Amino acid sequence: MSQLCRGGSTELFSLQPVGCYRDTEDDRALSHLYLNLRRGNGQGNGIPWRKLDLVVKQCSEKAYENGYEYFGVQFYGECYGNGTDYSKHGKLEMECYVFDNRTGHGVGKERTNFVYRINKRIKK
Repeated sequence: MSQLCRGGSTELFSLQPVGCYRDTEDDRALSHLYLNLRRGNGQGNGIPWRKLDLVVKQCSEKAYENGYEYFGVQFYGECYGNGTDYSKHGKLEMECYVFDNRTGHGVGKERTNFVYRINKRIKK
């Protein structure tokens, strides 16, 4: 369960791994590149290669803030969202890296999204 604090309230959400899906540069399945951790240019501090769970955490928090139900982690550190048609180019299995077998969390390789769904939004 992840949490964000906004305006004095705490909002909780959880992630459901959906799977690994192909993407194309000219017809993105999830159209908005909202965070690029591949660049240490103010959008992020670079990819923490030994802690890829932090990539998923940062992508999920920004996706939640943007109101996305689905988001994808592509090329180990690019965060895409804004849509639900993540499967339009087909499902893949071998083009993603699952770094946590317990949770099923992973990241996509080049032109591949590892897609997550943001579940319940609970306000405390």
